[in-house]
Amino acid sequence: MVWLKEKEIEMEIPMNKVKLMNGKQAIVRNLIEGFGFGSTEFHVLRASNVILPEWIHLYVRQQTVLDEAARHFTGAVGQQRVPQDFLANIKIPLPPITIQKEIADYLQYRLTRVEEAKQAVKAELEAAKSLKQAYLREVFGTADDTDSGITPIMPNPKKGKSEQSASSFKSAILTSDTVKLGDMCEIKDGTHFSPKNLSEGDYKYITAKNIKEYRLDFSKLTYVSAKDHKEIFSRCPVSLGDVLYIKDGATAGIACENTLDEEFSLLSSVALLKPNKKIVTSTYIVYFLNSGIGRKLMLDQVDGGAITRLTLTKISNSKIPLPPLAVQKEIADYLQAKFTTVDTLVLALTEKKKAIDDLPQAFLREVFSIADDTD
Repeated sequence: MVWLKEKEIEMEIPMNKVKLMNGKQAIVRNLIEGFGFGSTEFHVLRASNVILPEWIHLYVRQQTVLDEAARHFTGAVGQQRVPQDFLANIKIPLPPITIQKEIADYLQYRLTRVEEAKQAVKAELEAAKSLKQAYLREVFGTADDTDSGITPIMPNPKKGKSEQSASSFKSAILTSDTVKLGDMCEIKDGTHFSPKNLSEGDYKYITAKNIKEYRLDFSKLTYVSAKDHKEIFSRCPVSLGDVLYIKDGATAGIACENTLDEEFSLLSSVALLKPNKKIVTSTYIVYFLNSGIGRKLMLDQVDGGAITRLTLTKISNSKIPLPPLAVQKEIADYLQAKFTTVDTLVLALTEKKKAIDDLPQAFLREVFSIADDTD
């Protein structure tokens, strides 16, 4: 541990040198009682009287510097470090100190505005992502709505899809009979033994990590052999349009509709719901289970300690509102239109956020390329 007096480190820039956290820097000032300490994980860059600490700080924040530092890593994997001689040999453009201050002030102003824009778009993005649950609440209501005394307003089949209101759907749901999931679906789960996972293979192996709200995620996909698949599939044959529902673990309560028109193997952490298409649609079940009221209904029943678990019996005995099939389809169309609009908004805000995130490096490149040219 190194102890330094404030007067010696007022202008120092600790830079993390361990690979896992490298590239993070800060100018050290205003230490309590004039003392501070840092671990050996930091390089310390001390400004002389011809260079400002802000100038050094901004220069080493450039992505080009960080990338070059990564190419000079030394040490074992997992504890790779930036060697001190890399920093010692960096050549920094050195305009007069008054110019350094003007540029640093300019950059700090721009970076402050960028940070404000980041926080604003982050808030917009979080609000946009919450819209789906808001639409689901409009349609399915909350736990308090069962005693709210809402006057029934049944959807009118003669009205177009765009004319139907969320309140009419909500009213229809609140006045519908509740039916056990086991009476409207055949319910099973995947394999209870762990087959050998393969990076490539004959059949996809779908587990909880592949189930997201309303979609399958194949970014972390593994496979099983034909022999293992045959045994698993004979017990739990998944078909196109079935409902896949996470019943175990931290992500329990998430549902999606199967969009794969092929055989695959399923792990026991995922329940399979095969709906009776004469009385219920998969899409309606997915929307309800992913709603706040549906999630609460199911997760209030979880068993287990370290690993939460919904048993097939509890899933089967859970009652959900079952409006007429025509109303279910209207609800699905209504929510799909709303969700598509939300997805478009989230995509636009995500792209906006990325553009804002790229601005600091663009400003640094602009300033230091000019400084290099004039050096």
